[in-house]
Amino acid sequence: DMDGNSRILEDGGRVNEGACTLDYLDIGAYEFQGTTPSPMRWYVDDDAFGANNGSSWADALNELRDALAVAEPFDEIWVADGEYRPTNDMNRSATFQLVENVNVYGGFSASETRVEDRIMLPTLLSGDIDFNDNPMDYVNHTGNSYHIVTAASNTIFDGFTVSGGYAHDLDDLGRGAGVFIPNGTVNLSISACMFTRNSAYEGGALYANASSVRLRDAVFSNNAGDYCAGAYFVENCTVDIAGCEFYSNTVLFRGGGLHFWNGATDRKSTRLNSSHGKL
Repeated sequence: DMDGNSRILEDGGRVNEGACTLDYLDIGAYEFQGTTPSPMRWYVDDDAFGANNGSSWADALNELRDALAVAEPFDEIWVADGEYRPTNDMNRSATFQLVENVNVYGGFSASETRVEDRIMLPTLLSGDIDFNDNPMDYVNHTGNSYHIVTAASNTIFDGFTVSGGYAHDLDDLGRGAGVFIPNGTVNLSISACMFTRNSAYEGGALYANASSVRLRDAVFSNNAGDYCAGAYFVENCTVDIAGCEFYSNTVLFRGGGLHFWNGATDRKSTRLNSSHGKL
């Protein structure tokens, strides 16, 4: 630059840089003299017994919620098979809050070095925070999480089973028991996920308002709702759906498996089978 400093800027370093470490090319008039964050990969495995710092499979964090708490934009989170809850107490408002520009992948065996090497082992995000669900009904679900997952913009959410959410209170606490997508969320991609045994007043498995969402190869089964048991998109959502299946969802009113209210959609090769309710 004009002071003779190098154009190649090495990042300042973070605790867990892994395979995502990058250097930067500064093209300004003067070389930046501070530090820049380096994208990191956080590993999560509920069976890991190492340093519990998320730096590798051996030293993985034991809880997804801990990885989400420290992840920064452009990091990734890899989650091994197992069962994870958004809280270790009875706080129904606790949720897996996704982070903007942080992609989250499940289905790992805790040995992979590439996302494409996964064999997609079951990775359960459970709303059964009081550990008393009956798999045959919703009698004991009233103490479960309102929203198991809360979405964020510019994020990939891939390779999870989401089950046991229960949202039947007022306003947003009655919407999206599996995944709640807040108003204005953009560029959200949900893929290779299963949503089952979630119940809400609106959108048992998923609720989105004025958002843009891409759904790929997702299964919505055995969810329940008053208004739409599966995926409920309202108020000018832009939705791109392909390779998804909706079956055995039960609803009192609109849309057993899938419902759009005042919005646009693009559906390709999506199967709606045996979901019960009024369209």
